Amino acid sequence: MRGQSAVKKQLFLNRDVSFHEARTVRHSDRLPHGGSMELRHIRYFAAVAEEGSISAASTRVRIAQSALSARIATLERELGTKLFARHGRGTTLTPAGRLFHKHAQRILSEVDAARHAVRTIMGASSGEVVLGLPSTIAMLLTVPIIELVRERLPGVDLRIVDGMNGDILAWLAEGRLDVAVIYLTGKRGDGRTIPLVDDDLYLIGRETPLTRGRKHIAFADLASLPLVHTSVAHAGRILLDRVARRAGIALTYASEVDSLAQLKTLVLRGHGHTVLPMIALGDARSDPRIRAVRIVEPSLQLRCSLAFTARRKASRAARDAAALVPVVVERLLRQRRWHGGRRAGAGT
Repeated sequence: MRGQSAVKKQLFLNRDVSFHEARTVRHSDRLPHGGSMELRHIRYFAAVAEEGSISAASTRVRIAQSALSARIATLERELGTKLFARHGRGTTLTPAGRLFHKHAQRILSEVDAARHAVRTIMGASSGEVVLGLPSTIAMLLTVPIIELVRERLPGVDLRIVDGMNGDILAWLAEGRLDVAVIYLTGKRGDGRTIPLVDDDLYLIGRETPLTRGRKHIAFADLASLPLVHTSVAHAGRILLDRVARRAGIALTYASEVDSLAQLKTLVLRGHGHTVLPMIALGDARSDPRIRAVRIVEPSLQLRCSLAFTARRKASRAARDAAALVPVVVERLLRQRRWHGGRRAGAGT
């Protein structure tokens, strides 16, 4: 109990800031009362606590691992206690760390709410925004995006349209959508996209001798299976055909269906295998008839990104609504609900 009281006390009673720190730290990242504990250090701590490793957290907050380790060490010295136990698999919170994490979450939530409240009284966004979502992730994203927009942007009339990825790209190019979440076959954007998630691709279908008891399957083995997939207008099919051509492998498409629901139905009925991100399975992920095996040699990924239409300048309402999409995506990743995906650029 004495250790917990010390942590609580240290949250608010901090030493003075050195002159160098006062010059180099932004005022928006400084906690009140002139203490030396910085808001960004609390964000860094929360990232390590939620990711379970310095490596993953450094990718999330976009600073070097050595710098992140130094910030955490500074925070531990200031609090006078260890916040993490280090081990070969990463980090775990100590009892003091768990207590501090509870307070840190509250602090960060209050700061975000305060910033939002100030921005709201300075002039709220209003108007219609049409957001496109691929069917692959629409079931996961639609409700939390609508709820967050209603909470933070009550003046925005958000309309969500879902469809196959190729259709979403076409509608975005035509200007029928203001903004969209799209899948790209490469990791290099055109400067107008915001990367969100890298999704591994899985071979999905009834269990066969080729997939029984396996977690991975070589791309070359796909040549021996009948595939049901989308037409060549969609990112997953484009990537499959490109990799097959480079490897000199002939893939057999038993059926082409531009409907995610129908693809899953065909697979469930045993009409072949398909290749999709794990997230596309939705509730079917727990169906005992289905086996999902990650493709390797080479491993295949699609990058999920946010993009605006190039047909017109994005309205303030569109920009503000779009800014909430990464917030929702980040929450889903932290909650481990985006199965088979990881933050864009985070590696395997």
